[in-house]
Amino acid sequence: MLLYKGKALIEYLGNEKRHDVDCRKYRISGKGMENQAGFFWVNIDNGHFENFEHPHRDNPGWDSFKFDLRSIEEMTKTEWKYFIAVRHKEMLQQSGSD
Repeated sequence: MLLYKGKALIEYLGNEKRHDVDCRKYRISGKGMENQAGFFWVNIDNGHFENFEHPHRDNPGWDSFKFDLRSIEEMTKTEWKYFIAVRHKEMLQQSGSD
């Protein structure tokens, strides 16, 4: 669930390699991030996130948040809806909320 907690400041820090690809590195901070700073890396050629790390926890069972790109797959709209439904069910089962 996403909750609005205030504005976030995003600052461009420069270019660097992440996952062996050229990325733009940014810092994200501010009231919306509970006044903590994190970082994310955006693939220069394709525009997607390669990595996002932040000490702000977005789940009661976690101490922080980290997104790390593992793979990219092309899907139809139907395949995407099925993929999300299956992953959502798996998450509910793991959390005991099923």
